[in-house]
Amino acid sequence: MGQPKTPIIVFKIALVSIIIGTGVFGLIAQAVDFQSPSFILRDPVITTEGGRSISASFEYYSSTGQPTIGESTSGSFIHRAGFLYFEEVAPLPPITLGSLGPGTIPGAAAVFLGKAYPQSTVILLKDGQIAGTGHADGAGNFSLDIGGLSVGDYLFSLYGRDYTGKTSRLISFSVSVVFDTTTTIRDVVIPPTISVDKRQVAQGEIIDLFGQSVPRVAITIVVKTPTGQFPLETISDQQGRYRYSLDTSSLDFGNYSAVAEASLEGSFSNIASAAAFFIVGKETILEEPVVCPPKGDLNTDCFVNLVDFSILIYWFGTPNVSARVDLNGDGKADLVDFSIMAYYWTG
Repeated sequence: MGQPKTPIIVFKIALVSIIIGTGVFGLIAQAVDFQSPSFILRDPVITTEGGRSISASFEYYSSTGQPTIGESTSGSFIHRAGFLYFEEVAPLPPITLGSLGPGTIPGAAAVFLGKAYPQSTVILLKDGQIAGTGHADGAGNFSLDIGGLSVGDYLFSLYGRDYTGKTSRLISFSVSVVFDTTTTIRDVVIPPTISVDKRQVAQGEIIDLFGQSVPRVAITIVVKTPTGQFPLETISDQQGRYRYSLDTSSLDFGNYSAVAEASLEGSFSNIASAAAFFIVGKETILEEPVVCPPKGDLNTDCFVNLVDFSILIYWFGTPNVSARVDLNGDGKADLVDFSIMAYYWTG
């Protein structure tokens, strides 16, 4: 027998029966629930000799047992018996998004592979909360991974930010995570952005429609008119930027909108951009430069919207939060911060 180890649980003896005359020692002990870092065993039954034990929920058959905690050794094996105990387990280090490649993440994980704007930032949301960021390389390729997930269903969303600071539309995936399995989503394409250089253009003048997308792909801009729509074709350059100068001589007075779509063969997600709006009128009014809200823009995209709201929800009730989240400077995220965010809301 080796030295007994300290158990991490305490067992309550439910019934002890001893038959001295025959030399048979029988013990049935019912234990409280016990757990390790990876599981919980409910209503356990421990026996000290071979036989059959019964609890309210299951039967337990054993072939050997031992009435005390201990360790028996031979030249070829070690037999640890008695009450259950667990060695101390060191916790896994936290996993940083983008730091591990596919197949190297412990536990359940999800990996997203695709294309975005070259040298741009890609943001990953998990159930509406920012889970991390990554960066596309010079060719627009990106890889984002998240590990240490519990088994279950998640809604993952991704969006990009172009060279002007404008964010793309969200692209979302419903992912079912399986234990000890890495789920890989491939061929994701971040939708393009589109902007205009004039809020209103005098009929007959030029208005520029521009944005950013995956590099060197065909860009289709669909302009919606008061009576229909028409397409415009262009190509993004090596940096993913594109620009189309539209002559408004043939356009009637009225309100217009434009969306852009990148044509990438074999992509998982060809989604059009959010719309840009302009007016054809009698005079030209330049598009005003974007002025970022002084507070509430937690993800620094110059908008205060549901993305920022989800970030604040994540930190709600947490003390000693960063100044970016603590909008009133009282050292915590609370309802006062939500009120400030609502004041600066842009949608």
